[in-house]
Amino acid sequence: MSKRSDWAMKPLSEVVEIQRGFDLPHHARRPGPYPVMTSGETGGFHDEAPVKGPGVTIGRATNLGKPKWSAGDFWPHNTTMFVKDFKGNNPRWVFHLFENTDLTGFDSGSVQPMLNRNYIAQVPVAVPPRNQQDAIAEVLASLDAKIAANTKLATTIDNYFMAIWKRLALKAKGAVPLSDLIQSVTAGDWGLSEASVTHSETAYCIRGSDIPALQKNKLGNMPLRHIKPNSLLKRRLAPYDLVVEMSGGSPTQSTGRAVLITAGLLRRIDGHLSSSNFCKIIRLEEPQHSMFVYGVLRNSWTKGDFFQFENGTTGIKNLAFSDYTAMTKLSLPSQNDLCHFNGFAENIFEMLQVLGDEDVRLAEMREVLLPQLMSGSLSVKDAEKLVGTIV
Repeated sequence: MSKRSDWAMKPLSEVVEIQRGFDLPHHARRPGPYPVMTSGETGGFHDEAPVKGPGVTIGRATNLGKPKWSAGDFWPHNTTMFVKDFKGNNPRWVFHLFENTDLTGFDSGSVQPMLNRNYIAQVPVAVPPRNQQDAIAEVLASLDAKIAANTKLATTIDNYFMAIWKRLALKAKGAVPLSDLIQSVTAGDWGLSEASVTHSETAYCIRGSDIPALQKNKLGNMPLRHIKPNSLLKRRLAPYDLVVEMSGGSPTQSTGRAVLITAGLLRRIDGHLSSSNFCKIIRLEEPQHSMFVYGVLRNSWTKGDFFQFENGTTGIKNLAFSDYTAMTKLSLPSQNDLCHFNGFAENIFEMLQVLGDEDVRLAEMREVLLPQLMSGSLSVKDAEKLVGTIV
């Protein structure tokens, strides 16, 4: 056990000085290397950074109290608050402090959520000596570094797949409409949030926003939905199915993001897997073409081909997928080349799922260690032993 007698209970205001972020509307942002730290998922970049890194922001307007870390200089958006002064504390330990502190109960907004620094100033915090802060941060950093390394490797593997696909596509011959290779196109089913007499089956539903994660080694945040048994029978995903985003996108991002369903991915899902109603399930006449067609869809999205097949007048773009498949002519590889490519791709996709399994174990261990380290109920030495079994 850590020597809690070395720790001091202090109000948050004595641990860090917090300040509101700075306004920066989208039209005022200029291309640059500095991240704009918002309370949402992404804020883009800018050519100015008023705060030196490393630094910590916490959600102020949404994701109340949720921290973000910046290793370098950054722009803290006005939807966040940032640590102006760490007061001699380890910045990374402070980040973990906010990770481990629930501030959602300090909402001061009357209409929309809002976190006020004055409301949280007196939140009591257990503060270890600086040397213990450093040690705690180092243990958690080893887990974060391994997860980051796996994420980088997964991106490299995914890029490698596309590079090999492009090489194969250059060798392919002929011109076959993509529509000729498709057996069926089935719209997804969003179902209900709660079970009912009619909606008695459960399945995780892939949304467009989950696809980028699924393309690599993550599972996204797929919700568990309740659907009719006969609907699941038609829409339960199987190896070599493709799921394509049909609605959504943005002015700068088209619809058409795609993911290939593999046996390795299905192995990681505790239950059935299906698709939301904003996506469609594509099943080919011959499964041997699935990995090659997956490359076709990925390449079309990267090049922006899907923009010309989008329509919609209600603000939500819809992909005219049947038009795309009819007009897209494919050059197919020889049977021998396709066989070699499929063998390579099978190994690639299995590597991604192995990395994903490891990330799950790393994240689970991190989730267990964080509150124990931050409370002092687990010594750094014991935590290091546990981390050593997995890193």
